[in-house]
Amino acid sequence: MPCRAEGFAAMKVCVLTVSDRCSRGEQEDKSGQVLHELLVEHAASALGVADVSTLMVERACVPDEIDAIQAKVVEWCQSSSAAQGTPPASLILTTGGTGLAPRDRTPEAIGPILHREAPGFNAALVNNSLAVTPMAALMRPRCGTRNATLILTFPGSSKACKECFEFVRPTLKHALQLLADDLKHVSATHNAMQQEKKGGHGHSHGGHGHSHGGHGHSHG
Repeated sequence: MPCRAEGFAAMKVCVLTVSDRCSRGEQEDKSGQVLHELLVEHAASALGVADVSTLMVERACVPDEIDAIQAKVVEWCQSSSAAQGTPPASLILTTGGTGLAPRDRTPEAIGPILHREAPGFNAALVNNSLAVTPMAALMRPRCGTRNATLILTFPGSSKACKECFEFVRPTLKHALQLLADDLKHVSATHNAMQQEKKGGHGHSHGGHGHSHGGHGHSHG
Protein backbone atom coordinates (compact mmCIF):
# COMPACT_ATOMS: atom_id res chain seq x y z
CA MET A 1 0.00 0.00 0.00
CA PRO A 2 1.42 3.43 -0.91
CA CYS A 3 2.90 5.78 1.69
CA ARG A 4 2.35 3.49 4.68
CA ALA A 5 4.79 2.04 7.16
CA GLU A 6 5.80 -1.48 6.14
CA GLY A 7 3.76 -4.20 7.80
CA PHE A 8 0.79 -1.99 8.67
CA ALA A 9 -2.60 -1.84 6.94
CA ALA A 10 -3.35 1.68 8.15
CA MET A 11 -1.57 5.00 7.74
CA LYS A 12 -1.11 7.22 10.78
CA VAL A 13 -0.95 10.99 10.46
CA CYS A 14 -0.71 13.31 13.43
CA VAL A 15 -1.59 16.91 14.26
CA LEU A 16 0.21 18.64 17.11
CA THR A 17 -1.15 21.96 18.35
CA VAL A 18 1.48 24.02 20.15
CA SER A 19 -0.30 26.56 22.34
CA ASP A 20 -0.10 27.53 25.98
CA ARG A 21 -3.74 28.60 26.08
CA CYS A 22 -5.09 25.55 24.25
CA SER A 23 -3.08 23.23 26.46
CA ARG A 24 -4.66 24.86 29.53
CA GLY A 25 -8.16 24.58 28.06
CA GLU A 26 -8.53 28.35 27.80
CA GLN A 27 -8.87 28.40 24.02
CA GLU A 28 -10.47 26.06 21.50
CA ASP A 29 -8.05 24.20 19.23
CA LYS A 30 -9.49 25.47 15.97
CA SER A 31 -6.38 25.11 13.80
CA GLY A 32 -5.81 21.52 14.90
CA GLN A 33 -9.39 20.69 13.96
CA VAL A 34 -8.99 22.37 10.58
CA LEU A 35 -5.90 20.29 9.80
CA HIS A 36 -7.65 17.12 10.95
CA GLU A 37 -10.53 17.81 8.58
CA LEU A 38 -8.22 18.65 5.67
CA LEU A 39 -6.28 15.40 6.10
CA VAL A 40 -9.47 13.37 5.99
CA GLU A 41 -10.97 15.36 3.12
CA HIS A 42 -7.86 15.04 0.97
CA ALA A 43 -6.76 11.57 2.12
CA ALA A 44 -6.69 10.16 -1.41
CA SER A 45 -5.06 13.05 -3.29
CA ALA A 46 -2.63 14.23 -0.60
CA LEU A 47 -1.84 11.00 1.26
CA GLY A 48 -2.57 8.22 -1.20
CA VAL A 49 -5.23 6.71 1.09
CA ALA A 50 -8.24 5.68 -0.98
CA ASP A 51 -10.13 4.14 1.94
CA VAL A 52 -10.49 6.69 4.76
CA SER A 53 -11.26 3.88 7.21
CA THR A 54 -7.55 2.94 6.98
CA LEU A 55 -6.44 6.46 7.94
CA MET A 56 -5.56 7.02 11.61
CA VAL A 57 -5.51 10.68 12.65
CA GLU A 58 -4.06 11.38 16.08
CA ARG A 59 -4.10 14.79 17.72
CA ALA A 60 -2.47 16.30 20.77
CA CYS A 61 -2.00 19.73 22.30
CA VAL A 62 1.10 20.81 24.19
CA PRO A 63 2.29 24.10 25.67
CA ASP A 64 4.98 26.20 24.01
CA GLU A 65 7.74 24.26 25.73
CA ILE A 66 10.59 22.67 23.81
CA ASP A 67 10.66 19.46 25.87
CA ALA A 68 6.91 18.90 25.52
CA ILE A 69 6.96 19.46 21.76
CA GLN A 70 9.92 17.16 21.24
CA ALA A 71 8.55 14.38 23.44
CA LYS A 72 5.28 14.12 21.52
CA VAL A 73 6.88 14.31 18.07
CA VAL A 74 9.53 11.69 18.93
CA GLU A 75 6.84 9.41 20.37
CA TRP A 76 4.79 9.62 17.17
CA CYS A 77 7.86 8.91 15.01
CA GLN A 78 8.87 5.78 16.87
CA SER A 79 8.40 2.43 15.20
CA SER A 80 6.38 -0.33 16.80
CA SER A 81 5.69 -3.86 15.69
CA ALA A 82 2.75 -4.73 13.48
CA ALA A 83 1.55 -6.99 16.28
CA GLN A 84 1.12 -3.93 18.50
CA GLY A 85 -1.11 -2.44 15.82
CA THR A 86 0.22 1.12 16.00
CA PRO A 87 2.32 2.28 13.04
CA PRO A 88 4.75 5.17 13.29
CA ALA A 89 3.38 8.41 11.89
CA SER A 90 3.90 8.92 8.16
CA LEU A 91 3.18 12.63 8.52
CA ILE A 92 3.16 15.07 11.43
CA LEU A 93 1.71 18.57 11.04
CA THR A 94 2.35 21.03 13.83
CA THR A 95 0.39 24.25 14.24
CA GLY A 96 1.53 27.20 16.30
CA GLY A 97 4.73 28.56 17.75
CA THR A 98 6.44 29.47 14.45
CA GLY A 99 6.47 33.26 14.84
CA LEU A 100 8.76 35.74 16.60
CA ALA A 101 7.04 36.05 19.98
CA PRO A 102 9.15 35.03 23.00
CA ARG A 103 7.03 31.89 23.53
CA ASP A 104 7.22 30.81 19.85
CA ARG A 105 9.57 27.85 20.18
CA THR A 106 8.41 25.26 17.66
CA PRO A 107 11.39 25.69 15.29
CA GLU A 108 13.83 25.40 18.21
CA ALA A 109 12.07 22.21 19.32
CA ILE A 110 11.79 20.55 15.92
CA GLY A 111 15.22 21.38 14.50
CA PRO A 112 17.35 19.26 16.86
CA ILE A 113 15.20 16.13 16.45
CA LEU A 114 15.16 16.14 12.64
CA HIS A 115 17.37 13.58 10.91
CA ARG A 116 17.15 15.43 7.60
CA GLU A 117 16.07 18.98 6.79
CA ALA A 118 13.55 19.67 4.03
CA PRO A 119 14.32 23.28 3.04
CA GLY A 120 12.11 23.08 -0.04
CA PHE A 121 9.03 22.84 2.18
CA ASN A 122 10.26 25.81 4.24
CA ALA A 123 10.65 27.86 1.08
CA ALA A 124 7.28 26.73 -0.20
CA LEU A 125 5.51 27.84 2.95
CA VAL A 126 7.25 31.21 3.16
CA ASN A 127 7.22 32.14 -0.53
CA ASN A 128 3.58 31.32 -1.16
CA SER A 129 2.53 32.94 2.11
CA LEU A 130 4.30 36.16 1.18
CA ALA A 131 2.02 36.31 -1.85
CA VAL A 132 -0.91 36.36 0.62
CA THR A 133 0.41 38.71 3.31
CA PRO A 134 3.64 40.61 4.04
CA MET A 135 3.35 39.33 7.62
CA ALA A 136 4.57 35.97 6.32
CA ALA A 137 8.07 37.45 6.63
CA LEU A 138 7.71 36.77 10.36
CA MET A 139 7.17 33.03 10.01
CA ARG A 140 9.88 30.49 10.83
CA PRO A 141 8.94 27.06 9.47
CA ARG A 142 11.29 24.15 10.22
CA CYS A 143 10.40 21.14 8.10
CA GLY A 144 12.17 17.85 7.64
CA THR A 145 12.13 14.15 8.40
CA ARG A 146 12.76 11.91 11.37
CA ASN A 147 13.14 8.25 10.47
CA ALA A 148 10.47 7.82 7.75
CA THR A 149 8.18 10.54 9.13
CA LEU A 150 7.66 13.85 7.35
CA ILE A 151 7.29 16.77 9.78
CA LEU A 152 5.85 20.09 8.62
CA THR A 153 5.45 23.11 10.88
CA PHE A 154 2.48 25.39 10.18
CA PRO A 155 1.37 28.69 11.76
CA GLY A 156 -1.19 28.83 14.54
CA SER A 157 -4.15 30.46 12.82
CA SER A 158 -6.85 28.40 11.13
CA LYS A 159 -6.70 30.56 7.99
CA ALA A 160 -2.93 30.18 7.68
CA CYS A 161 -3.19 26.43 8.24
CA LYS A 162 -5.68 26.09 5.40
CA GLU A 163 -3.44 28.09 3.09
CA CYS A 164 -0.27 26.24 4.05
CA PHE A 165 -1.90 22.86 3.59
CA GLU A 166 -2.92 23.87 0.06
CA PHE A 167 0.62 25.04 -0.67
CA VAL A 168 2.14 21.65 0.19
CA ARG A 169 -0.73 19.39 -0.84
CA PRO A 170 0.51 18.83 -4.45
CA THR A 171 3.80 17.37 -3.17
CA LEU A 172 2.70 15.50 -0.05
CA LYS A 173 1.81 12.15 -1.57
CA HIS A 174 5.01 11.91 -3.56
CA ALA A 175 7.10 12.89 -0.53
CA LEU A 176 5.41 10.19 1.55
CA GLN A 177 5.97 7.62 -1.20
CA LEU A 178 9.68 8.44 -1.22
CA LEU A 179 9.96 8.18 2.56
CA ALA A 180 8.15 4.83 2.50
CA ASP A 181 10.53 3.65 -0.25
CA ASP A 182 7.45 2.86 -2.34
CA LEU A 183 9.33 2.34 -5.59
CA LYS A 184 6.30 1.27 -7.60
CA HIS A 185 4.35 4.45 -6.96
CA VAL A 186 7.44 6.68 -7.08
CA SER A 187 8.13 5.34 -10.58
CA ALA A 188 4.53 5.90 -11.62
CA THR A 189 4.69 9.50 -10.42
CA HIS A 190 7.93 10.11 -12.29
CA ASN A 191 6.44 8.70 -15.48
CA ALA A 192 3.41 10.95 -15.13
CA MET A 193 5.66 13.96 -14.63
CA GLN A 194 7.65 13.08 -17.73
CA GLN A 195 4.43 13.07 -19.71
CA GLU A 196 3.51 16.49 -18.33
CA LYS A 197 6.96 17.76 -19.31
CA LYS A 198 6.13 17.33 -22.97
CA GLY A 199 3.43 19.97 -22.73
CA GLY A 200 5.13 22.49 -20.44
CA HIS A 201 7.54 23.10 -17.59
CA GLY A 202 8.98 20.08 -15.83
CA HIS A 203 11.70 19.17 -13.36
CA SER A 204 13.84 16.13 -12.78
CA HIS A 205 14.48 14.30 -9.52
CA GLY A 206 17.44 12.43 -8.18
CA GLY A 207 17.18 12.66 -4.41
CA HIS A 208 14.32 15.20 -4.78
CA GLY A 209 13.23 18.58 -3.63
CA HIS A 210 10.12 20.57 -4.59
CA SER A 211 9.09 24.11 -3.85
CA HIS A 212 5.52 25.27 -3.22
CA GLY A 213 4.72 27.88 -0.47
CA GLY A 214 2.80 29.27 2.75
CA HIS A 215 2.87 31.51 6.09
CA GLY A 216 3.08 32.29 9.82
CA HIS A 217 1.10 33.19 12.91
CA SER A 218 1.36 31.84 16.41
CA HIS A 219 -1.10 30.15 18.74
CA GLY A 220 -0.97 32.20 21.94
